[in-house]
Amino acid sequence: SDQAGDLAEPQPLQCHVGGNTGAAACEFEGTVYRHPAGGLVLELEPAGAADGAVARVECGADAMRAMLAAAVERYSAAPTIAALADAVVQSVRDLVGYDRVMVYKFDPDGHGAIIAEARDPKLDSLLGHHYPATDIPQRARELYLRNRVRVLVDVDYEPVAIAPGGHDFDMSLCHLRSMSPLHLQYLRNMGVTATLVVSLVREGRLWGLIACHHYSPRQVGYSVRAACEMLAEVVSTRINAVENYAHAQGVILVRALEQRLIDATSTDGDWRRA
Repeated sequence: SDQAGDLAEPQPLQCHVGGNTGAAACEFEGTVYRHPAGGLVLELEPAGAADGAVARVECGADAMRAMLAAAVERYSAAPTIAALADAVVQSVRDLVGYDRVMVYKFDPDGHGAIIAEARDPKLDSLLGHHYPATDIPQRARELYLRNRVRVLVDVDYEPVAIAPGGHDFDMSLCHLRSMSPLHLQYLRNMGVTATLVVSLVREGRLWGLIACHHYSPRQVGYSVRAACEMLAEVVSTRINAVENYAHAQGVILVRALEQRLIDATSTDGDWRRA
């Protein structure tokens, strides 16, 4: 449609397949975008749960609006990064219902720390845990910048090859792209079955992640993923505002101390005693 523009970015769609020859129609949701090398990339997922054993996260339009409005209000009122991160994990867990939701912040050297957590009381806390930069390779960090929401429904899924010519196909923007076997084993070692990861980007750089873990298979509908991405944009804007304000206050404090030192030196005549 005209509203889809040039399809440089994935655009949402809904469709149904079948139903004309006596077979039951299947409802799908997904995205479509134009691949840089040419052609369209279409990704489709069943609009309902594909397997009764897999829990599916959905939310009605009215409930979604109310939850998003409440979350944005909480974020806007948060005076510090710590308060903001606490608001984020609570509101995102309310929205997606994962067993554990964390805010994972990177330091200037790329190492990470969990600065906020909302979890099932039966789980041990990971709050305050630190992780080396090597846990998330640079290539993965680049993909987190390009594709802001990543979902793993079941760590024990069986990947399916793309044919023909799948080895030349850049899937960086695909939501259904398979994950690294090393990452999957990392999750299994932690006992995690399903994940939802949302990027927090400040001024074009990966500031941190909202990381959600679940201990049974869990599927997230497109509308909920889109809501998570929108919340992450709001959070990133608030992070920028809070950190810029803190930096400005630090500059003011340094200048005030500098002026006091100058005044005291002028009065005393000896900068050491001043």
